[in-house]
Amino acid sequence: MAPVLFMSEPFTYPGGGIASGVQVKVLYGGTEVPAAIFHDTLGTRKPNPVRTASDGTVEFYAEPGDYVLRANGTDTIVDVEGVLPDLAAYSYQLSVGAPGGTGTGVARVYNDTGRDQMVTSVRASAVDVASGGLTVDVNIDGLSIFVDPLDRPTLPVASGTGSTSVPVTGAELPAGSYLSVDVDAGTYNHLVVQVFVR
Repeated sequence: MAPVLFMSEPFTYPGGGIASGVQVKVLYGGTEVPAAIFHDTLGTRKPNPVRTASDGTVEFYAEPGDYVLRANGTDTIVDVEGVLPDLAAYSYQLSVGAPGGTGTGVARVYNDTGRDQMVTSVRASAVDVASGGLTVDVNIDGLSIFVDPLDRPTLPVASGTGSTSVPVTGAELPAGSYLSVDVDAGTYNHLVVQVFVR
């Protein structure tokens, strides 16, 4: 089975406080063996250990199964499931790169599953947003999936990592079609757009 997305609950320090930037080692369940984790469903390897984001969470792709997240000497047992409840089976990750600004039709990824899919949400994550804030658009075969441009993911000007997720309804990704990203406004040091489908 292809790797699926896992998103952890926020890690916190004893007594409260979000644990951002903390190193987390991912182990196969019941072992001391570092797990193979990935950036995407295509199997692009991700370094292990990983660091928590500014909201205290970690996310990675992995084969379904039991894993242990070890942070600050504490183990948390987690289950990576083949289907994400209430979200989507998986996501396409469109890495736009770094640094960058406005542009159209970048990070093209095809639906080669052999079946039609429905887009359920889009998450945009960027580092060091400037120039008035970041607005991104997602296209299927070159056409926007957002009927109202005001529904597109936006991030305010900020240093460090920012992330936002927006729901999507009625956007079908037919078999053989492709996704791409437009950056409508703003600049960034790194941008990743995840398109969740089911």
